[in-house]
Amino acid sequence: MFANKNNLKKLIAVAVVLAYLATPSQLFSQSVLLQEFIAESLKDHPLVVKSALDYWIEAEKVNGVQAIDDWNLSLSSDITRGLGSQGFNSFSSDGIFQTISTTGSRVYSSTGTRLSTGISYSGVSDQPSFGGFATPDSYRTNFSIGLTQPLMKNAQGIIDKYPIKAAQIGEKLAKIRYEEELEALTLVWMEYFLNWQLSEVKTVILKKQLETATRQKEVTTLQFKRGAAEKSELVLAQQNEVSKQMLYLREKVALEEEIQKIETIIGRKVEDLSVDPKTLLIDSLIPTRSRRSSLSYQATSGNVVRMFKLSEQVQELTVSANLNQLKPDLSVFVNNQLSSAESSFSDSLGSIASDFSVQAGLSLSLPLENTLAVSNYKRALLSYNSLLKSNENSMLVLTDNINILYQQFDSISTLIV
Repeated sequence: MFANKNNLKKLIAVAVVLAYLATPSQLFSQSVLLQEFIAESLKDHPLVVKSALDYWIEAEKVNGVQAIDDWNLSLSSDITRGLGSQGFNSFSSDGIFQTISTTGSRVYSSTGTRLSTGISYSGVSDQPSFGGFATPDSYRTNFSIGLTQPLMKNAQGIIDKYPIKAAQIGEKLAKIRYEEELEALTLVWMEYFLNWQLSEVKTVILKKQLETATRQKEVTTLQFKRGAAEKSELVLAQQNEVSKQMLYLREKVALEEEIQKIETIIGRKVEDLSVDPKTLLIDSLIPTRSRRSSLSYQATSGNVVRMFKLSEQVQELTVSANLNQLKPDLSVFVNNQLSSAESSFSDSLGSIASDFSVQAGLSLSLPLENTLAVSNYKRALLSYNSLLKSNENSMLVLTDNINILYQQFDSISTLIV
């Protein structure tokens, strides 16, 4: 798809930038360390590149459907040498019959207008004689232009514009899905990072506790030998050291598992990262919205409601296009033709407007009731209404989930206090 590696690098750069845009800016401002980790993790990651490529695939579809507005051109030519006459049983080996024609047509999707043009030339020279009489050479040149404007079916280009608008909405949906995928990746990165850091900090703490327990056991052992401590005190000190050692070793195993997760998702060793997970992120608390602002955001400008609105627009376009298919095909047309027929090619070009004709009128087509078209319209309308109710129910579920999350958040905050 890409001409060289530079284009791919640009795409990756765009992906990383969009990943930043898809992640709460307050979070990045809270933790430079976390920001650096996410930036390095997303760089050149295959999932990021794949998500970007999926988006550009949808973007290219828009370019494809817009080809409806391009000119369609054709050129044809035919030459016949050696002409004969069946009626007079004569033949001319030097006789030549030649035709050249080119046509062009274009659709203006914004209005549904059809434009067609054509230029043709035909020439006959050295024809066979008829009954002893020579047949003069004949050259004919034609130029035509026609314009057709639909008035009912496909009026204002509603059918022509349908695939273009649908593809444009599809591109917007792909952009939202792309941002959602990047945000989901970023959230996974954040979770793994925080778990990694927590395990690192716990390992340091448990190691210090083990060292303290070891010193306590050594002191108790010395006191026991001098008779200053009971046997039970020594046993408790030994048990405490073993317990701290077990906790420390268990956490070291957990830390190795977290490091393995990190290295798997970033595709490199943690030693290659310019971050120090042992540094406690006091400022890394994830910023939160109020419950009211979260509900308002999701109901007005959140990705979910944006996707719902765009999907409704696509289905609404489908209903409109299917309804338009049921209308009569009424069009107004104008055709203009300039032509000439002379005994030489130069004369035919010089007098091309000698034969002039204009045709104008209305074209009306009233097809019988199309059962399939009626069924398509009804199904599109039912699907549209079903989609509205489905999106409405999904918003209710989303609102309920947000309220539950805030209840859990309030409970955790109370427990922390």
